[in-house]
Amino acid sequence: MNQNPNNSGRTPRPNPNLAEEQLRARRAAAKRAYYEKKRKEKQRLRIAFGVIAVVIVAIFIGLIVLLVRGIGALIENGKDASSLDTEVGIVQGTDDTGSSEQTEGSVIPSVTDTDTTEAGSTEEIIKEAPAYEELGFSADLRDYEKYMNPKEERDDYLILVNASHALSQNDTPKDLIDVVNTRKDGRDAQKMRKVAAKALEALYIEAHAQGVMRADTPSGYPLSVTSAYRSYATQNYLFTTYTQNEMNKNPALTKAQAEAIVETYSCRPGTSEHQTGLCCDMHTLSGADVSFRNDPAYVWLADNAWKFGFILRFPEDKTDVTGISYEPWHFRYVGRYHAYKINEGGLCLEEYVANLG
Repeated sequence: MNQNPNNSGRTPRPNPNLAEEQLRARRAAAKRAYYEKKRKEKQRLRIAFGVIAVVIVAIFIGLIVLLVRGIGALIENGKDASSLDTEVGIVQGTDDTGSSEQTEGSVIPSVTDTDTTEAGSTEEIIKEAPAYEELGFSADLRDYEKYMNPKEERDDYLILVNASHALSQNDTPKDLIDVVNTRKDGRDAQKMRKVAAKALEALYIEAHAQGVMRADTPSGYPLSVTSAYRSYATQNYLFTTYTQNEMNKNPALTKAQAEAIVETYSCRPGTSEHQTGLCCDMHTLSGADVSFRNDPAYVWLADNAWKFGFILRFPEDKTDVTGISYEPWHFRYVGRYHAYKINEGGLCLEEYVANLG
């Protein structure tokens, strides 16, 4: 039987051309998917970079605006006040001689040349303090000039103390030295910070040279220091003792009432200017008293103390400002630069500090 060659029973061979076309199609689809993925990634990166660029530009513009405003503010403020340098704590208190000390918290700026046309107001007129050669000292005090008129640390001694901003019990000057002019009546040598003690030593040398140190005084002692630095502990002892004395005299008093009485003549611990080591009580009397104002030694001090860097801390005509009774015996070191301006302007320390700030 003859067989049909077309029905041999064998499996048809695959078409190689068709397989190749399918492979190429798959490859093309994969390539398109790859490039589409890359395109989307680049698009996301462009968006992210665009957002970042916008943020950076905004920050940069903001900084420029702040800088321009800051410069403008500095220029404007420069017309009215000098830049602030240092800062001080201000404390109120009373000392155990029967006076009270009162100021307010303040920042002490660096100081420009100023003048005062009225008490409490300043103008840019007062110049630098006279040079050493212009002061007409009778004694040779050149070795003391760096203490009487410190330069680099010129503003470091404008410290005020009162009850508003008390010193802590740990606030103790590190450079206390003996005051050579302590009254020689058996009391321990008083102490002050070195710069103040040496300036005070120069004051006494000049007082001797000008015949101020006479012995025919109410106390029998010439002008001398009766009290200077007092520690927190000493002031605490004084205040506590005085309070107990008041309660012993009048048992009906509460402790608070007794303390209120004591505050009229002694200060709470931490609130006395004596704790700074920059002030002293000096006079010719047996005890501190306003009658010292009539003594020739006081007249000399009132005219000359500023040359050595000292000021009368509690003037008679400033009690409404200081809140403290007149103390012609209490002198405070601030350095000649500031002492000259305070003296020339007829200011108390509170007014001077307020004008600077």
